[in-house]
Order: sequence, then C-alpha cells, then structure tokens
Amino acid sequence: MNICSVIYRRPDIAPDGTAVVLWKLANELAKLGCDIHIVFIDTTGDSSLEFTVSGIHLHAVKMSAYNPFTEKLVFMRAGARKLKEIEERFNIDLFSFHGPGSLPPLLYFRKQSSKPFVYHAYGALPFEMKTHLLDVKGKSNKAFLRKLLMYMFYTPLEFEALRYIDRLIVPTPKTIEEFQKYYGYFASSISVLPLGQDLFDQYHLKIFGKIGELEGKKVLLFVGNDWYRKGVWYLLLAFKIVHRQVPNTVLVLTGPPQVPFISLARKLKLMDSIIFAGNPDEKTLAKLYASCDIFVLPSFHEGFSQTVIEAMAFGKPVVTTPIAGYPVVVSGQEGFIVPPGNFKALAASIVTLLENEELYQRMSAKAFEKAKKYTWEASARKLLTIYQEVISYDQS
Repeated sequence: MNICSVIYRRPDIAPDGTAVVLWKLANELAKLGCDIHIVFIDTTGDSSLEFTVSGIHLHAVKMSAYNPFTEKLVFMRAGARKLKEIEERFNIDLFSFHGPGSLPPLLYFRKQSSKPFVYHAYGALPFEMKTHLLDVKGKSNKAFLRKLLMYMFYTPLEFEALRYIDRLIVPTPKTIEEFQKYYGYFASSISVLPLGQDLFDQYHLKIFGKIGELEGKKVLLFVGNDWYRKGVWYLLLAFKIVHRQVPNTVLVLTGPPQVPFISLARKLKLMDSIIFAGNPDEKTLAKLYASCDIFVLPSFHEGFSQTVIEAMAFGKPVVTTPIAGYPVVVSGQEGFIVPPGNFKALAASIVTLLENEELYQRMSAKAFEKAKKYTWEASARKLLTIYQEVISYDQS
C-alpha cells in the first residue's frame, strides 16, 4: 500500500505528540510493507525538498517564516500542489492527515483527488477549546489570545474537513463522543486506534538505577509540552502539599519552562525541589521514567496519553485525570484518577502512594502488566486493516 501522510512539522524531530505518533506508526507500517510518504512544512531551510529517513520518504513544503496564520494559508495551496505531485509520481492509494495543522491543504486538494482521505484526530476542537482555553489556570493574556486565534482558525476548518474525509480515526471511544456531540459526526464513520509504546523495550536493559541527582529522593515525573492544558498549575499547587508531608520529594517537569509556572513555583518556594528537564531525547526520557516513583499527568484534555502508557511500561503507578487516564488507568488498580483542577485530591493520591509501600508495589505490578498490551506493532497492524477497509469501500 502506498500511503501519503500530512503533518504540520517534520515528524522525526518535532517534539509534539501528534508527530511522535505519526513517526512511530509510519515506521511500523513500513515494516509491514507499506511505502510511506510524509509531507510537512519547513520554514527553517534545514530540510531538503525530498529525503529518506529509516526508509520513509519525507517531502518538505518550503516557505518563508511568516506569522503563524499566513503560514497556514500558504500551506493550503502549496501543500495541495505537493500532494498532487506525489499522487501522480508514486501512485498513492490513500492520504492521511494528522492533527488540525494538517488540514489546510485537505480542502483545496480534495477537489483534485479521488483517493480516500483519512483524518487522525485526538479530540474535537470545540471540546478541547472549552477545557483548554476557558477552564485552565496559568495563561498569560498573550498566550490566551494566541490559543483563541488558533481555535478560531482551526475549528471551522475541522468542521468543514469532516464533510470530505472517508474515515475519522481517534484514540478512544470518548473521542467518538466528542465528535458526535460537537460536530454531529456519525459514529459509523469513526474508527478507534489505541496507541502504543516502545521506550521500555528499547532502553530498559541499558538503564541501571536512578539518575544520580535523584538518588535517595521520591521522584514525581510530569512529561508534556503544553503545561496549560496538562494542568501543571494545579500540579505545582499539589506539590506544595506533597512536599510539606514528604520533604524528600522532587518534581521533574519536561517541556520548555514557561514564565507563569516558574513564577508560581517561586511564590510557593519550590524551586529547589523542581528539576526542569527541557525536551529530553528518547534515551533520557526513558531514564526519567526509570528514575521516577510516580508519574503524574493532571490534564484537562488528552486524546490518548502515550506518556501514561510509557510510564506504566516502566512499572510506575500513575496519578492522572479521567480524560488523560482513559481507558488505560483504572483508579485503585494502576494508579489513581482525580478530578481535573482538584489539586488537593491530586496531592492526597500522591501522598497515599508515597507512604504505602504495599499499595505502591501492587499498583506498580499492575501498571507493568497493563502496558504490555499496548505496542506500536499492534497499533500499526490495526491501522493497516482500517486503511484497507477504507480503500476497499472507496473502490466498491
């Protein structure tokens, strides 16, 4: 099968979750015999127009570094031209679009191609906007405006795009409910694709003990770039309570440090107990999972949290929210589920795990066993079956 995927940024180096998922799936699909082409925007000039990484063909849409909205409008036409060229040269069987950033070329290209289109989404944008924009603490006025404009641009685009795709692919049944509620989209046109993890298999034999500076500490780990949507404001408030009760606790935060959160950490006098880990590579991230005692993800919105599965694969209990833990974490089994924004409940669950070794070990074992069910190979095989169904239906 010849597949052409579209994503906003180069997937083998972009740090966001959508890019990571596409790259993992592309590699597994290639192992199954698929010929994979990926189209992305390049404003840096660092990428060639066409090149191959791990057998996957990457095609850059070159453009100047415009403001974000002009960039998206330019991508609409330039991306469509690139897709038409690839379709003609490589006899593409199916086009897949990954995340809202991939949508600008879809509408323009739909008029030029009769091939089936598939959209991979991780949440309906109106629901994400409601939880992410309106209910989350820590946003500056500038950040609020930037996110608001982003949703105003992409939400009508997503609504229109749903009319032209042949299949919507989402990570959980809850995401189906979002698209039904906010867009009236038919459940019969939606497929669920659980995601996978592979960090433990790749790195666990190369990791021995905790990272040096974390030795002798109780370590809480958060992994994510969007600290607003993922509830870091409330995690810091919870950590203040946890640190008071368990003084040798350290909080490790990945992702780019963001001013409002650093200001809050200073105000709470927690800076000496927080490690800002930036954007770690895979091996470093694996070391962080291995070094932590509890993985914490208090998100307001998630599609399918790959980081939860990754942490569980290292045998780490998880404290998270219903939207971030579903369907992987059952409260009281692999960890605890707490309401989003409830920092007191978050703190109480963390302290319970830190102070009850028997409970901790039981949840650790269950987390490890549950994570074994989620592999990228299994995800790719199911995705290939979905793609084959879409192509067969389109040809009938």
